[in-house]
Amino acid sequence: MKSTFLQRTSLFIVSVALSFSSFVNCKEDKQDNNLLMALILLTGANEDAGAAVCDGTSIQGGNTILSGNITSSQNLAAYSSSSINGIVKVKSGATLTFERGSVIFGTAGSALIVEAGAKIVTKGDASAPVCFTSSKTSGNRAPGDWGGILIVGDGIGSRAAAQNTEGGTGLQYNSGPNDNGSSGSLSYTIVEFAGNEVSPGDELNGMSLYVVGSGTTLDHVQVHRHLDDGIESWGGAWTGKYLLLTGGMDDDLDLDEAFTGKVQFLISHKYPTSCGGTVSTDPHGFEMDGTHSGGTASATSKTTTNVKLSNFTLLGKKVSNGFGARLREGLQGKFTNGIIYGFQSGNIDCILNATAGGPVTSPTFTDVLVEAAKSNGNTAGCVLPSTGLTSLPVISLGSGDSDNCAFATKPDYQPFGEASAVATTSALTAQSSDSFFTDNTTYGGMLSGLNWAHGWTVYRAK
Repeated sequence: MKSTFLQRTSLFIVSVALSFSSFVNCKEDKQDNNLLMALILLTGANEDAGAAVCDGTSIQGGNTILSGNITSSQNLAAYSSSSINGIVKVKSGATLTFERGSVIFGTAGSALIVEAGAKIVTKGDASAPVCFTSSKTSGNRAPGDWGGILIVGDGIGSRAAAQNTEGGTGLQYNSGPNDNGSSGSLSYTIVEFAGNEVSPGDELNGMSLYVVGSGTTLDHVQVHRHLDDGIESWGGAWTGKYLLLTGGMDDDLDLDEAFTGKVQFLISHKYPTSCGGTVSTDPHGFEMDGTHSGGTASATSKTTTNVKLSNFTLLGKKVSNGFGARLREGLQGKFTNGIIYGFQSGNIDCILNATAGGPVTSPTFTDVLVEAAKSNGNTAGCVLPSTGLTSLPVISLGSGDSDNCAFATKPDYQPFGEASAVATTSALTAQSSDSFFTDNTTYGGMLSGLNWAHGWTVYRAK
C-alpha cells in the first residue's frame, strides 16, 4: 500500500508541475523549467536511466543498420536500437531524428557525419535519454571504440579558404555566411567511448563541430570517455546548456577559429589514470584558441574566438600536464561564475600573444574560484582570478577511486564548502544582460539544490 501511495503521489505532483509548466510557457519563451525538473527529481527519477539505455537493457524491437549516405529524413523510434556501420553521412536536406530512449551503437571505424544543410535531432528526456555508444558489451568498452559525431554547418569562422575536416573523413568546411543557421538540436543525449586519432593533431572527437550556427542547440548533453576532446568547435556560434564532460583523454571543451557561441552550466570531470585509456600529453579542461595557427586576430572582423561562458566547474583529478584552462592565439571572452580545481600543471595558462596581432581584448574572469595550492602558467594578456580554494569544491566525485572506476556511488557536483558562497556578481549581469543566460549567483556548473545531472547520465569507466 505504501509504494502505491507514493507512486500515485509522485504522478500527481508531476501532473501538477506539467500543468504549471504549460501555463507559464504559453508565450513560447525559452525560460528553463527548473521547477518542473526539480519536482521530477524529488519524485524519484531512475538514477540509472542513462546506463539502462546505453547498455541496451531498454531496447524494444529489432536493430536498424545505418550505413552509407542518408539522403532523406529518417525517424528512429523510441527505445529503438541502431548500429552505425562505417562512415555514415547525413546529406544536405535530410534530418536524422532519434526519439527518447534510442540507443545507437558505433562499430569500430564508424562515425556519424552530418553535412552542411543536414540536421540531427535527438529527443531524449530525463528518464529516457538518447545514447550513442560503443558496440562492445558493457564492461569491455574503452575510449576510441568508434569515431563519434561530426557536424558541418555554414557559419562563420576564421578561415578564408576551404579546409579539410580532421579525422580522415574526406570532408571540407569553410567560413560561410549563415552564423544563425541550424544543424539540429540535441536534448538529453549521451555520446560515449568515441574518438579516433589518425595522427597527432588529426583526430575525431566525441563531438566535432565545424562552423555550426547559433540555431543549433545542445541541451543536457554528456560526452563520456572520449579518446580525444569531448566537444571541439572550429568557428560557428552554437549554444549549449547543461553540458557534462566526463572521463576524457584530452581536452573537454576545445574552441578555435573564431567561435562566438554561448555556454552555461558545464561540468568537466577528469578521471584518474587508473580508470584506463590512453591519456594525451596535455589534457586540459578548456583549450581555447582565438584564431587558426598562423592567422591574425582582429577586432574589426570575426577572426577570433569570443565566447560567453558562465557557470562552469572544471575538476582535474591531478592528471599529468593538464591546466584547468589553456587560452591562446588572440582569444577573447567572458568567463563568469566558475570553479577550477585539481589540475596538476595549474589553474590557467594564458598565451594570448602567440599569434600575429596578439590579444584583441583580454578575456575577463568574473567570480571564478581557483585552487589556492596551484599557480597559473603564462599570464601574457590575461588578468587572472586569484580567489583560492583549499578543499574539494563539490559535494562528491563519486566512488570511482574505491570501486575500480565503476562509480556505484555517482558524483554530486553541487557546490560545497568555500564554493557554496554567494557570488558577488550575478551571471546575467556579468554577461551584459544577455537573455540566453539564466540569472544566478552560484559558483560552478550546478545550482545548489538542483542536480541537473541526476539519473540520465553515466559514469562507469568501461
